[in-house]
Amino acid sequence: MKDALQVTNLSVSLNRMSDSLELVKGISFSLKTGSILGVVGESGSGKSLTALALMNLLDKKVMAVSGNVELITGDTTVDLLSASYESLAGLRGSEIAMVFQEPLTSINPNKKCGNQLVEIIMVHRSLIKSEAEAEALRLMVDVGLEEPTRIMNSYPHQLSGGQLQRVIIAMAICGNPRILIADEPTTSLDVTSQKEILILLKSLQRRLGMSCIFISHDPMVIAEITDEVIVMDKGLIVESGATDEIIKNPSEEYTRSLLESRTIPLNQTVETTHKGERILIIKDLIKSYQLNRNPLFNGNVFINALSNVSITINKGKIHGIVGESGSGKSTLAKCLVGLEIPDQGEIIFQSQSVYSDQLYRLDRKKIQMIFQDPYGSLNPRMKVGASIYEVLKIHNRKVSRVELKLRVLSLFTQVGLEESMVHRYPHQLSGGQRQRVAIARAIAVGPDILICDEAVSALDIPVQAQILQLLISLKDKYNLTIIFISHDLSVIRSICDRVTVLFKGRVEEEGAVVDIFNHPQTEYTKTLISSIPGKNYLI
Repeated sequence: MKDALQVTNLSVSLNRMSDSLELVKGISFSLKTGSILGVVGESGSGKSLTALALMNLLDKKVMAVSGNVELITGDTTVDLLSASYESLAGLRGSEIAMVFQEPLTSINPNKKCGNQLVEIIMVHRSLIKSEAEAEALRLMVDVGLEEPTRIMNSYPHQLSGGQLQRVIIAMAICGNPRILIADEPTTSLDVTSQKEILILLKSLQRRLGMSCIFISHDPMVIAEITDEVIVMDKGLIVESGATDEIIKNPSEEYTRSLLESRTIPLNQTVETTHKGERILIIKDLIKSYQLNRNPLFNGNVFINALSNVSITINKGKIHGIVGESGSGKSTLAKCLVGLEIPDQGEIIFQSQSVYSDQLYRLDRKKIQMIFQDPYGSLNPRMKVGASIYEVLKIHNRKVSRVELKLRVLSLFTQVGLEESMVHRYPHQLSGGQRQRVAIARAIAVGPDILICDEAVSALDIPVQAQILQLLISLKDKYNLTIIFISHDLSVIRSICDRVTVLFKGRVEEEGAVVDIFNHPQTEYTKTLISSIPGKNYLI
């Protein structure tokens, strides 16, 4: 099989005032025609830098790139690193294209999706506007979008993550490229949307005869879609070969640790709703939102985020809430901590009603929440130690400043952070470190219940495993009850005692995690479980 792309001794260095820092260290690999090559590794391994270097998209004022990236077309070879700006403009989109990790940052938020796609088609295909509009509509259908006309006339913020990623894929393939680079295209998606995007990319690759480079930090996603894989660590390729062989029989310790972080065994705990003390009872909870439409023509249109949701949470256990985007998971969490007021229903905490006269009556120390994005939940202008000190000071007004500062240092130690990090700002920490700070802040006031809303979804697989172990150890140490919300069933299956499956705001199924995963009762739950990437490799 011929090569579509040949990379030789590729290096990427960060130019600094006194010296340079090498981030990608002389790697070499090839992409075979008609195949899918996976690139896997943790954050900082050089995956995305490599992808950007292949497209010659790195800022040369900041980054120094050397080596060869040869695009092979028949008997013609073009080195993308030395090609002129005019040549690259002709090659990007028509010969090599890219799907970026975060769709919202790679699309103009001020223009309708259809207009942006039409503009790209007119540039690459030299079509008049009416022809480009017809082609854009066809592409929308091609990438599996329902209601393509509505999507064409929608702004990016009006679409779900899965819909927006499909639009980005349509933009990438509109020039009929021979090579498609997909950089973490499913990271922020729920498990069913992730499965759909993987199937879509695979079918497009086969039908259009493309060669693909698929980048991910999740080896199970890589196992699902790729033919060959290279494993990167700290800017180096530590292992490469056929995907099935690498996943089943890795030869390098780093690859084994990456896989072991993902292949977490099923929690075999058999927990019933009647076993143990009930700490939280949710009864017939209803929450709806009014859609932002013109009442003159559409009337008052409401969407039910929660419909008669009833759940019992047992003390000292980890209760999982799982479902795809829009199932009502985060709305439920916000109702529990008072960020949203339910329309109807009752929440009872230790025999005390949480809501009275539409007011949140519970001491907020009792239930604390860890949010999905730690960077967004921390004040960027405050040092992380000060963020926790502020919480302690509000709830412990009679305690001296010295003792409060000692408590901050103790909390940092408990969550596995160095004491010196108290003086850093959020942007000076990694994603995992920021999430540990968020956990420290949440447990600082001694809560009875800790709600984790997608607390590990944005983290690398090894970091995910570390945070999960931290949560388990804190649960045992403080006898915490944890409500763990996630769209990632492989995480839910590993740490939860019980699990509730939500679908369109309703409880679809509930039971011990071992029963739900081994003997799902509803078709929706079966679909969720079948969508787990690389589930055949999970032990």
